[in-house]
Amino acid sequence: HYNDQQYWNEFINKFNQTLVRALNDRIHNLSIYINKNTTSMTNYNSNIKQCQYILTIGLTLNIEKAIRKVDRGPTYEHAEELNSFRQFWGEKCQLRRFQDGSIVEAIVWDNKFANNNIYLRSLYIVNDIFNYILKLHYNDAIKSIQSI
Repeated sequence: HYNDQQYWNEFINKFNQTLVRALNDRIHNLSIYINKNTTSMTNYNSNIKQCQYILTIGLTLNIEKAIRKVDRGPTYEHAEELNSFRQFWGEKCQLRRFQDGSIVEAIVWDNKFANNNIYLRSLYIVNDIFNYILKLHYNDAIKSIQSI
C-alpha cells in the first residue's frame, strides 16, 4: 500500500538529488524540511480537503565556487554522460569552445548582478540555477517559489 508518507519520502529524496546535482560544488550542505498545511474548502457540489506542502530548503554556500558563471559538461567522446547532461539541463546547454581548446556542452549563467560583493553575486547565480532547475524538472509540482 502506497501511502502519503512514502510518496513524500521518495519525492524529497529525488528532489534533494536533483538540487545537489544542479548546485554541485556551489554548496557545502543542503537540507529540506517539509511542512503539511491542510485546509478544507468547498468546490461546487463537494467538500474537498486540500493539502499544501511547504518545502523549506536551507543551504550553505561555497562562496568561491558559487560565483562560477560557467558549468562545463562532458566532452562529446562520452556520449552517455553527454546525453544525461543535456537531458538534465535542457535548452540551457550550449556547445562551447574554451581557451584550452576543449569543446564541451556547458551551462552559462548570466551575472546581471553588477555588485562587487562576491556573496551577493554568488547568491544571484545560485538563485538563478535553483529557479531554472525547479521550473524545468518540477514545474507541475511546485506552485510558487520564494527566495529569502
